[in-house]
Amino acid sequence: MYKKLVSICIMAGMLFFSIMAGRAMEPERHPVSTLIRYLDEEAQQSLYAYAEIMVKTDYQSPYARGTADISWESFQTSEAFEEYLLKKEDESGAVSFENTEYAMKFVYYQYPLEEDIHALDLYYSLKERYDEKENPLYASKAGNKKDGYYFDQWPDRVMVVKGDVLYGMECKGTIDTEFYLTSAHKLISCFVTNKLSAKDLGGWGLSDEKLYWIDHEEREIHLENPNRDFLEVRGIDTCWSGQTIMENFAMLKEADYQIRLRGDAPMLQIHFSFAEEIPETGYEAYLINGFCMDEDYEMTVKNMETNELYQQQKVSLSIELPDMISFLDLNADGYLDMQINRPVHSSGRRAVIEEYEGPYYMLWNPQEEIFEIKNDNEIAESRRQNQRQEVHMTEYVVQPGDTLWGIAKKFYGTGSWYERIEKENADVLSGNKYLLPGISIRIPIQPSASQ
Repeated sequence: MYKKLVSICIMAGMLFFSIMAGRAMEPERHPVSTLIRYLDEEAQQSLYAYAEIMVKTDYQSPYARGTADISWESFQTSEAFEEYLLKKEDESGAVSFENTEYAMKFVYYQYPLEEDIHALDLYYSLKERYDEKENPLYASKAGNKKDGYYFDQWPDRVMVVKGDVLYGMECKGTIDTEFYLTSAHKLISCFVTNKLSAKDLGGWGLSDEKLYWIDHEEREIHLENPNRDFLEVRGIDTCWSGQTIMENFAMLKEADYQIRLRGDAPMLQIHFSFAEEIPETGYEAYLINGFCMDEDYEMTVKNMETNELYQQQKVSLSIELPDMISFLDLNADGYLDMQINRPVHSSGRRAVIEEYEGPYYMLWNPQEEIFEIKNDNEIAESRRQNQRQEVHMTEYVVQPGDTLWGIAKKFYGTGSWYERIEKENADVLSGNKYLLPGISIRIPIQPSASQ
């Protein structure tokens, strides 16, 4: 009696363990026509589920008419599920359907994603995990719904992310005919549209940028030469209202540059911050009538060595792109200036870039130690003056027999540059065709010409 009781307890313990660690069921037979709905209902019983689906069919329509034998495994922990999944992948090989009653084999699986697994991380992980040489992996959003997206390697593999759960469906083995391959594609497409409550798969491809902003609120970027840091936050494009995955975009909140405007100049910190408080939902008023706006940022310029504040004012920048400034010596005075580009955000409805002026320029004034906004004409005039000041003047006393051609050849290496001397000394020459010995003339020498 005692031994019998012990045996019953052992058997009960083994049964309990099998329920906790996983459940292996005898294959269930189910109509293919309602297979997707059945999988969705059955999988709700477990956090981690894995099913093998062997499809039986006649040659009428395996998508709608056949039956499927389904074997389930469920798990209570991610470790147990992943161990089993890796084991099944190692065991997988080419499945032959010759001399068998089955026409196709599928696997179905689901598991919750951990909090630190983001959409872009998952995308990169899947790209590493699966061979992409023949079937590249794509990220997409199906239909007009906003609560899910999927990764696919058509025609035989798809993974849907809805909420914080990943669902996968794959067609396994070798399918020899286009007929069965098309049927497998239809079944997988039905799986995606059902999970995402979409009418069809006519959605949008998701770039790395779109995937990032699905589940991130901000991003920090550091670039060098010059050193610059950017803080971006998630913004919302109202032209995509109701399509959350597509309406997210990166919105610049802060930009910080550290640069010397000249080799002997102090290191400056040029800092930009969004001038208004950003709502928690993002800057929803970003677009007006489908067109795009530049926004006001607060600019501060500081001497990093003394912490002296040189300048503080509002400037217009693109709300979308972080690295919008180039540092160039625009007026040839030896100091770097700022060229600020203002590309507009390409909205879902329309964005007429040609209607926006840009770039605009802020030139460094070394006397006032501030940046000043200048237009093209002002920059061109300043450049001409600075280039003229760079020219070094040499005095030369005309000797008997000298000609402008000969003097030009002496100083420049070529007589054809005589007009430079003639133009510079128009007041002295007074229209005389011949140089008078003994007079003093100015010879303009630029650094490049004297080398």
